Amino acid sequence: MKLSQDWLVKQSVEQRPALLVVLLLQCAYIACKIGVLWALAVGFDALLIQHQSLSVETLKILLVSSIGMSVAYAVLAQVRMRLKMTYQLSIHQQLSKVLAQASQHQIRAQSMYSWQQVWLQHIPTVANYLFDFVVQKWLSALVPLVLLVIITSINWLIGVALILTLPLLPIFMILVGKGTANRHQAHFQALADLGTLFADRLRNSKLLAQFQQHDTQA
Repeated sequence: MKLSQDWLVKQSVEQRPALLVVLLLQCAYIACKIGVLWALAVGFDALLIQHQSLSVETLKILLVSSIGMSVAYAVLAQVRMRLKMTYQLSIHQQLSKVLAQASQHQIRAQSMYSWQQVWLQHIPTVANYLFDFVVQKWLSALVPLVLLVIITSINWLIGVALILTLPLLPIFMILVGKGTANRHQAHFQALADLGTLFADRLRNSKLLAQFQQHDTQA
């Protein structure tokens, strides 16, 4: 019972408005965090390097950024949790309608353990994929572009060097990630097969005891 890549892409397209809300909140949190770090850097530079007192403007930026970061983080966590729960409820309702219309033969084509995995693991995993991984993937593409524009406006030579070297990092990550994903998929499939075997033998334990096949099936 594997989810196709096309179905996941379709789900990400359908949930794009909700994903954009999470992305905007994530960007707001990152912007406030950058403000806090900038104010701290300016403050430590004034105190330790220049031996001067902190300016009122720096303290205001630090205070506003800290409050904004806390509020953005709290709102982001709350909104993300509610969107995940709403999405999981929607998928549960869709799956319930499909199962209500399906025949007993179609339902029993999959083991009880497989259906339990769908309800308890697969659907929450899809929600985490959409509202965590997809948003993070968008951020991983957006943040380097913003930083590249800022750095290039400050020093064009460093910007050109980053333009030439940054494409090498995703290529390396893709090569490593593909091997890791294939290895994990093989492990998860082995665990799923073992779980299915255990659930089937537990369900038919009386039949195995009747025909004295426990040792044979061990």
